[in-house]
This record gives sequence, structure tokens and C-alpha cells, in this order.
Amino acid sequence: LYRKFYLKSKGGFFRSRRHIKLYLEERTKK
Repeated sequence: LYRKFYLKSKGGFFRSRRHIKLYLEERTKK
């Protein structure tokens, strides 16, 4: 999971830490 997350963040999927928090919150909900 962390590798995919890192690759996505490197690809510019997450431009700010807020986006990461929102993404993690949505993932934990599901």
C-alpha cells in the first residue's frame, strides 16, 4: 500500500498534505 501511495504522490496525485489527509480519511471510511 505504501509503495502505491508513494508512487501516486510522486506522480503528482497529491499536491498538498490536505489532499493526503482527505484521501486517507475516505479510505479508512470505506
